[in-house]
Order: sequence, then structure tokens, then C-alpha cells
Amino acid sequence: MIIDKFKHVFAKNKFDVGELKCNSPKIILTSELPIANRPYITSFKDDTEIKKQLDALLKAGIIKPSYSSYAAPITLAFKKEDNARTRLCIDYRKLNAITKLDAEPIPRIDAVLDKLTHAKCFSTIDLCSDYWHIKLDDNESEKLAFTSNYGLFNLIVCLLDIKILQLYFKELLDIF
Repeated sequence: MIIDKFKHVFAKNKFDVGELKCNSPKIILTSELPIANRPYITSFKDDTEIKKQLDALLKAGIIKPSYSSYAAPITLAFKKEDNARTRLCIDYRKLNAITKLDAEPIPRIDAVLDKLTHAKCFSTIDLCSDYWHIKLDDNESEKLAFTSNYGLFNLIVCLLDIKILQLYFKELLDIF
């Protein structure tokens, strides 16, 4: 079976991701002034979950301690699969507000569906922790620093919460 032949490319867990050999996305800001926020106030239960996830991300090499002058707060969101507030989110709204976007739009769904009209075979694939496959340059990582009650951290890989990354990831998928 084809899956058995290529089982080495399938993730064993959400931290088992490879690295795309591509350029790091560039985050171009309209202001040179760093945006630094204090951590959000969290409940004891949420704080315990945040600590657990930060420890796992550190161990997996997804984040590292930081001394950046940027700092976005983190929070937990509801995750349907876990039926609990377990999705770690970084609030980049202020950073996104001063981030320049490329002019290339994300394709319209109806246009994509039109292209599939005469297709004979369909398949789906779920990229495990999709954006984590894209390594960040140190300069870009500094801009994406986030803060918690446990310190300041830099991302080593990309996360969904940055608005330019959806376009960047789409461009990468278009290559393949």
C-alpha cells in the first residue's frame, strides 16, 4: 500500500514535523517602533495549561527564550477536538495592523471549485502543524516574540496567527 511505502513522511505526533527548504517569510512593518504588551491575566486552570504547552513547545524546539523588544500576549481558545480551552493563541492584532501585505489575493473558492469541475480523482491531505514546517530567520523571529507569565519567547517556526503567512503558505503550495 502507498501509505506503508511512504510512512516516514507521516507525522507521528503534532511535534513531528519536517522543515521546508525555503526562504523565511519577510515581515515588513510600517513602523520601526516595537509593539510590546504585558501578558494577559489568566485563570489558574488556563495558566497551568499554558505552562504545559510552553514546556512542550520548548522541548520540541518550536520556541526559545527571548530578549526581543517585541511582545505579543498569549491566550487559550476553545479547541473542538479537545472540547476545552486548549488551543494556544498569540494575539498579534497590533502587529498585524502595522504589517504590509503583498498584493496577491487568496483565490476565490468558487474559482477553485470551477477548476475541479472535470476532475476524476480527489484527495485531501492534512498537513500536521502546517506552518511549523517553515523556519523563521532570527530577525523575523524577533518581531514575533510573545509574552506569558513564564517569560518572553521567540518562535523558531511560523504560526497561523500572522496575517502574511496565509499568503506565503499559499505561494509555497502553488510551487508544488
